[in-house]
Amino acid sequence: MKNILSFIAIIILLSNVSMGQNSCRVLLERISESYEGECKDGFANGEGVAMGVDQYEGKFKNGYPHGKGTYRWSTGEIYTGEWKMGKRNGEGTYTYQTDSMTEDMSGIWENDIYQGIKAEKPKIISKKNIVRAVFKRLGDGNEIRVNIYVTGSQVRDATDVSITATNGVPFSSGSTIGYGNIEFPFKCTVSYCLWAGYLSNHKEFKDSYNKERSYIEFEITQPGRWQLDLNNN
Repeated sequence: MKNILSFIAIIILLSNVSMGQNSCRVLLERISESYEGECKDGFANGEGVAMGVDQYEGKFKNGYPHGKGTYRWSTGEIYTGEWKMGKRNGEGTYTYQTDSMTEDMSGIWENDIYQGIKAEKPKIISKKNIVRAVFKRLGDGNEIRVNIYVTGSQVRDATDVSITATNGVPFSSGSTIGYGNIEFPFKCTVSYCLWAGYLSNHKEFKDSYNKERSYIEFEITQPGRWQLDLNNN
């Protein structure tokens, strides 16, 4: 009798586990046949594994892949990266086969559509006597404009100003210097002198025996129309 009751208890327990898993829904049809993982209000939520025609392992929210995870298609393709409500969204890598070769598409995705490689921020290689360097991408193009500031005011009388680069055409416009018609990646060095008295007292007096040289070397890989503001104080 005890054996029979124990057997019935096991059957009920397994049935409840099965019902618990089935009641935790996954809303993408191709991975909705089975689910193991965290649940909330009847939907896959948190870490889990969902299987069907395809397979997904990773984060869920309200029944959808959401967060970081890996999706494997039945045809062999794999995507590992960020998801938003069932769609590839954010940074990730899609791996697929073409003519017996494995190809990767790594970068940024939005609403399941590949947007391109992740843009790298401008890289400062070295600098001296510059408190802050601020890069701004103003839009599409192939130009860099450089402005020099002290205490929020643009400097108009820097001396020994020099700008060199790996390519492009140098130009100057008022107190702004730069390069146009540039190709990326683009590497550039800017150097100039500000009078020590100007730097320390914020007054435009000059001491010909006490000037400070500032310089910055940087590299930009993302195409565009750029502005660089150099702040010396």
